[in-house]
Amino acid sequence: RVSCPRDPRLAAYFAKVGELHAAWEPGSVWIDDDVTLRNRAPMKGISKPPFGCFCERCLGDFSETEGHAWTRMALVAAIRANDAVAARWEAFHVDGMAKLVGEIAAAVHRISPETVFGYQYGYSGRVGIPKGLYEKSGMPVRLRHVREDGTLATLAVVNASIDRQEPTMVRLRG
Repeated sequence: RVSCPRDPRLAAYFAKVGELHAAWEPGSVWIDDDVTLRNRAPMKGISKPPFGCFCERCLGDFSETEGHAWTRMALVAAIRANDAVAARWEAFHVDGMAKLVGEIAAAVHRISPETVFGYQYGYSGRVGIPKGLYEKSGMPVRLRHVREDGTLATLAVVNASIDRQEPTMVRLRG
């Protein structure tokens, strides 16, 4: 079962966890790769749509955004047949996850405003999730990135370029 990033109960839970961690005033908080809809059962190993959450909330919200009442089966068929629908479905989910991590950042910063954030999943071609962290924290967001040779690099998104699809990154270490 996949936890829906648009479920207010999930956001409240993660915000509470963020507050508990913030009590120690950590130098950084890293959001782990659990904030993805590509690496969870039953979508594990699926690298292209249809991945994501197909709960009633997501179907309803996406239908409202699209101005079209989608059923699960019709949406899956449309995602498979139409790259534009697939791109909008992915953007819808990136937006939901960005809002979720933004709520975590806001909760942490209410208690520990100097804490910086990182996103463990790394740069996957989409700036939405790191952007959600940046918008709530106002600080550079660290990312993990696996190089072609398999080694791990830690990078930071440069604030001025966060709106670009390919943000400029600066190596911090490794």
